[in-house]
Amino acid sequence: RDTLVSNLGSLVTAFGNLPNLTKTAANIEAYSQLRTQLLTDGTLDSLESTLQTMQSDIDGLPNATNIAAVADALLATVNKIDTTQIREVVANVTDILNSLPQTGAITTLLDEVIEFMEVVPCIKNLVDQLGNLNTTVIQLPSMFAEVVDMIEGVNDTVSSVRTQIDDASDS
Repeated sequence: RDTLVSNLGSLVTAFGNLPNLTKTAANIEAYSQLRTQLLTDGTLDSLESTLQTMQSDIDGLPNATNIAAVADALLATVNKIDTTQIREVVANVTDILNSLPQTGAITTLLDEVIEFMEVVPCIKNLVDQLGNLNTTVIQLPSMFAEVVDMIEGVNDTVSSVRTQIDDASDS
C-alpha cells in the first residue's frame, strides 16, 4: 500500500508539472473551425487561383537585365543632350522678341517660334517619361532638372508672347 501511495504521489507531481494545454486546445479548435469555414465558402480555392494569377503576372515581367539595358541606353541618350544649345536658343528668342517693336514683326517671329515649339512637346514628352523612369527605375543625373527647367521656360515664354500678341491684336 505504501508503494502504491508513493507511485500515485509521483504521478500527481508529474502531472502537476505538465503545462496547461487548455489554451493550446482552444487554439487548435479555433484553427479547425476557421479551416472548415474557408473550405466551405471557397476562400481557399479563390486564394489559390489568385496566387496562380499573380505568379503568371510576375512571370510575365521582364527580367532585370533587360530593364537595366534599356535604362543604361536611356541614360546615355540623356547624357548626350547639350543644354547649352537649348539655353542659347531660348536666349536668342527672348532677345529677338524684346527687340521687335512692331506687332506684325512679332507675329512673324512668333510663327517661327511656334514652328520651333512643335518640337517641344516631343521633348517634353521624353522628359516626362524620363521623369517617370527617374522616380521608378533609375536615378538620372542632376542636369536632367536643368533640361526640365529650360523646357518649362521656353513654354512659359511662348505662352506669354502669345498672350501679349493676342491682347495687342484685340486692341
